[in-house]
Amino acid sequence: MTRRKLIAFASAGLLSLAATAATAGVATAHTPSVSFTCVNGAPQLKITLTYYNSNYTNTVFASIDGTTVLATTTFGSSYGPQTFSGGNAHVSHTAHVVVVAGDYPNNSSYSPTYDLTVKACQDPTPTPTPTPTPTHTATPTPTPTPTPTHTATPTPTATATATATATSKPTPTATETATETPFQTELGETATPNSTTTPPPTSTDGSGSGGTSTPVFALLICLAFGGLGLAAVQSQRRSIRD
Repeated sequence: MTRRKLIAFASAGLLSLAATAATAGVATAHTPSVSFTCVNGAPQLKITLTYYNSNYTNTVFASIDGTTVLATTTFGSSYGPQTFSGGNAHVSHTAHVVVVAGDYPNNSSYSPTYDLTVKACQDPTPTPTPTPTPTHTATPTPTPTPTPTHTATPTPTATATATATATSKPTPTATETATETPFQTELGETATPNSTTTPPPTSTDGSGSGGTSTPVFALLICLAFGGLGLAAVQSQRRSIRD
């Protein structure tokens, strides 16, 4: 019986040692997995952390485009898998993930930092051209034409007609000097006032009476013609003044 007990204890010790060794091996095999890709046409961040040592405090943090999507979170032997939406599928995005293993905080393999970028998962949507809204132009209201007001025409006042006052013709002054012009007598001869008619030659027959009467008769004729000439001149002046 004693021998059997010793064998049993030995077997149990070996099994315990094997389990401890196995557990230690798993604990040291930290496996972080982080991806930022397009899934079904949309950006997606995926975090999976396995085989971490649960005897230590392990943490994980994540942000997308500078915005925190996973605040600093503690975990045991594993975290995830956990996914986060990247946002607009028509533009590119960036993700920042920090994993810290409690037992190996300075080991870049067990405590990695990720800076990932994903391009636009879909083509940019063209900006639609806005359809201009027709502007309604108000129909101008016609201005009513004012009805003309009839103004009575005043009866014209009779204007007194001035009576023309007859003006007497000016009386010629006594100092007016008349210019005598030749005139025509009824006999068709032209006489000049104060003209001297040459008497016919006197007879030289020695008769005293005949020689005296001829010059006197001629003188009378000249006076008669001169009077007629003066009368004609005076008549012409009067006609001109009238």
